[in-house]
Amino acid sequence: MPDGGGRARSVIPTFHTARLALRPFRPSDAPALASALDDWEVTRWLSGPPWPYSEADARAFIAETAEDGVKVWAIARKGEGLVGSIALGAEIGYWVRRACWRRGYGGEALQAVLARHFAGGSPDGADPDATPAGQDVRAGVHPDNLRSTSLLRKSGFVPDGTDRTWFPCRGAMVDRPMFRLTRPAWEAARRA
Repeated sequence: MPDGGGRARSVIPTFHTARLALRPFRPSDAPALASALDDWEVTRWLSGPPWPYSEADARAFIAETAEDGVKVWAIARKGEGLVGSIALGAEIGYWVRRACWRRGYGGEALQAVLARHFAGGSPDGADPDATPAGQDVRAGVHPDNLRSTSLLRKSGFVPDGTDRTWFPCRGAMVDRPMFRLTRPAWEAARRA
């Protein structure tokens, strides 16, 4: 669907897991998004957002998500509102707000997005705008983020070199370990 400037806009489908809704960000998410990403314990691991993170930053991010061609989902849970976010573009990336850590939400969202990706859309094949099935998925992680590294490995990702990435929240370039997931490795991890 074209935007006002004639560019194609990415359509972000909504889908559900047992506990979560993965949906497009809404303008009403701005206060919760700002609160989550203004927490240094969350943002310090991320290569995208600045820190401190304001509600104006959140509104700008929400407006951009519909424009940039990257599939960015808000992770929401009934009764808890915004839990985090997950995005799939050149890389997959995710975060969960601190109040929701250690509940498995990041892993649940990651598995749901990977299932859609490797199925060519939704697990039932109903999403015609999905990333083509079979394409490898890459992820980069801050070298000290052991929880995220563990989640990637458990999901079948394997080391795939490093890249040097700017972390605005740290004001520094960081050599990030990169990981790659192939469809066969993902299928094997699901069976394990």
